[in-house]
Amino acid sequence: MLRQWRTTRGMSQQALSLDAGVSTRHLSFVETGRAEPSRELLLKLSGALGMPPRDRNALLSAAGYQPIYRETSDVDTRAEMAHAVALILRQNDPFAAVAVDRDFAAVMWNRGFATFMAALGQQDIPPPFSMVPNNTRFNLLDAIFDPALGVRGAIENWEEVASHVLWRARAEMAATRDTHGRAIMERMVRHPGVLEILSAAPKDGGRGFVLPLHMRVGELSLSFFTTITTLGTPQDLTACELRIETYHPANTETEALVRAMTPVGD
Repeated sequence: MLRQWRTTRGMSQQALSLDAGVSTRHLSFVETGRAEPSRELLLKLSGALGMPPRDRNALLSAAGYQPIYRETSDVDTRAEMAHAVALILRQNDPFAAVAVDRDFAAVMWNRGFATFMAALGQQDIPPPFSMVPNNTRFNLLDAIFDPALGVRGAIENWEEVASHVLWRARAEMAATRDTHGRAIMERMVRHPGVLEILSAAPKDGGRGFVLPLHMRVGELSLSFFTTITTLGTPQDLTACELRIETYHPANTETEALVRAMTPVGD
């Protein structure tokens, strides 16, 4: 597992040993099974490799240690997390914001996001500010890459956006041992034009300070940039893997249009 992650990150044994503060010889012995690593060493190595929490757990378990992150089913803890996410989402209204899990599945969203999806023809999504059950979540990657869902056709600079999102998703899922994530990437590749994007170098988004998202909704031309928010010092696996993506207006015209589109209220 260590060798797989090190290779994926493009690190030599020497580079990883320097980052983790361990000798190259000892690291080599750990990778080949000639030495049994301590729990502390595995935490250092997984930190230096930037392994996601779920994969750090898998690494510790493979070495016979207790996982460091737990996925709690405690009702009070889940309610506190849902409240925190909803609070962040409300602060972003009327601008669209959505919380996604490690597989890019939408978990919760605000009124701005619901309004925007409705304008794109997605009328049957659940109401905002409620945690969506696993079996009813829709995937943001599907929305971007599947032409049948209506969102892809509204993105005017689709090739640039798709290239950025696809390479980001591939980097996040490349070395994971989660077969579900790999299955999602395999599904994305089957959509038209996606394999060609992966076969080429990442698209240059231009000279702006961020990659804009240009969209056409009916007669409206909208331009956004995105930010990603994570929960600070999370201890729960679900909390570790949540990301809140917010779509901010990139110009005053888009801001005025978004404010006019989204109804005012709780």
